[in-house]
Amino acid sequence: ETDAYHSGPGHYEVIGTDADRVVDNVNKDGVTDEHTVSGKFTFTEADYGYDKPNAVKPFFWEKPEAGAYKTWGAENSAEPVDIRWVVDNTPGQATLTGFDAKRHVVIQFVATYPDADGDGTADTPIPTGYTVTQYLPVVHPDDAGYNDVNMPVKFGIMDGDGDSATATLNVTI
Repeated sequence: ETDAYHSGPGHYEVIGTDADRVVDNVNKDGVTDEHTVSGKFTFTEADYGYDKPNAVKPFFWEKPEAGAYKTWGAENSAEPVDIRWVVDNTPGQATLTGFDAKRHVVIQFVATYPDADGDGTADTPIPTGYTVTQYLPVVHPDDAGYNDVNMPVKFGIMDGDGDSATATLNVTI
């Protein structure tokens, strides 16, 4: 039995009891929990060609279409609210984060970078993988029975003179 409040991106603290809740993720239709998946990117420095990776934006996430996805939010609101997206394409720490109306993190896409010496600084501006963490529920279609939310998220790489190529990471919730 737990009840929780949000104390930062993806962080929750237990403050009481409630048999119908899980500490970090509650939805209108039942109990769910935070979930993380990860994968690998297969591009290398050779994919950037002779121009090498762009110094300012060698890898980037693109925001999904505004209003395309909704959440019940951390407060379990009566009506679903749009997920609002924020992109941080800083080299070595690119993130795409979806928030509810009160700025609680719903879902976050993080590019992962090699850090051989463990100093917290990326060894290269080229990510080798990604993680996707869902912290709060995403509203599913109102069809009868089990259904999925397909969330295609675009990402790309950019070379030194600004040429870019994009691809899609298909996430099913």
